[in-house]
Amino acid sequence: MSSESIEAFYTTDEYIKGHPTLHEEDSAWKIEKMKPFIDAFIKRTPKKEVCILDVGGGAGIILKNIAKYLQETHDKKVIKYCLDLSPGMVEIQTKNNQDIIKAIAGDIRETPFSDKEIDLVLMIDVLEHVQEPDKVIKEIERIATCALYKVPLEDTVYYKLMDRLTKGNFRKRLIEYVGHINVYNQQSLKKEVEGDKGIVIKEGLTNVYPYLLKTEKGLFSKVFNSIGVVLYKVAPKLSAKLLSDYALMLVKTDKV
Repeated sequence: MSSESIEAFYTTDEYIKGHPTLHEEDSAWKIEKMKPFIDAFIKRTPKKEVCILDVGGGAGIILKNIAKYLQETHDKKVIKYCLDLSPGMVEIQTKNNQDIIKAIAGDIRETPFSDKEIDLVLMIDVLEHVQEPDKVIKEIERIATCALYKVPLEDTVYYKLMDRLTKGNFRKRLIEYVGHINVYNQQSLKKEVEGDKGIVIKEGLTNVYPYLLKTEKGLFSKVFNSIGVVLYKVAPKLSAKLLSDYALMLVKTDKV
């Protein structure tokens, strides 16, 4: 896909047409996995009000519920912002977050925010979609104090094997259907998100297999995720290298 077609995939709302639920059904699971990382962020944040920018936040359910969690659990008021290439997604985000301060249809590589204006940037299932991820990381380093990333690990033995067996069509489908143009393993992701100035202060795997075992149908999926459940109990990092999983990383954007 060319740079223009990748951008058009979002700006023309083609992604919404292909994924009308915007993965809202997975939000509750994602939020539970995010909570320990939000707690770790709050330990570093004495302020009573925190500014959160949700990038590529889909329906806005995660932003809404994380703000609620911060209010109810940590007595923090959340100043909400959202940014997305898709005007349609920005509209949906705003409908689900009536108290949002600023909703921007734009590119995370260049934003209107001042230096360190944002306390926490949420990049939940976004980094795999963006063009020039190095520029994205630099902009996040500029505007934010911390960032939370959730990213699928697709640089694995399983993905490479499937790509070879399908003569490249497996990878091609990931790009064309879901827009995954960047591929990571845990090590390469950590190097990417730390950028020039950042440092990962908390990281972990989601152990996605029990969730997928409950929600996905089909014999192959059942067998694959059953193997994942067993392997994760014995060797979590090995399961992520052989099969796949999601990594969560909380990054302090300035090592100082």
